[in-house]
Amino acid sequence: EARIWHEPLDKGKTPEIIQTLFDKTSMAHQRMTEHQSGHSEDPVTWGYFDVIAKKLNSERPILLMGHGHGSSNVAQRFEKFVGENFKEVANNIVGNLDVNLNAMSENEMLATAREWFDNYQRTGLKLSK
Repeated sequence: EARIWHEPLDKGKTPEIIQTLFDKTSMAHQRMTEHQSGHSEDPVTWGYFDVIAKKLNSERPILLMGHGHGSSNVAQRFEKFVGENFKEVANNIVGNLDVNLNAMSENEMLATAREWFDNYQRTGLKLSK
């Protein structure tokens, strides 16, 4: 799932949640060889990234947060996707953080974003963690 917080990033603010578009139970029945060979469900091919990109306000700074390395980091893959397909959204991505989302509460995610944006407003630098 994707979570989108719109400004202001106040503590306790509830995000808009965008669920995946495929049936999660189908993944349990997929053969491991298909998953390992790249024939598994892909957010790019089934339109999930399109849905997320259309929900983002292209007039506001956008901070992405994801976790993983290489192709397993969906936030990095999303950034590349919008760079190729939604230039107006890509132009407003000001950072892409690699954080342990599984270990973070929504309030911790918000606090991380607030801290990052405070630094961004002070320095104007587009840095990733």
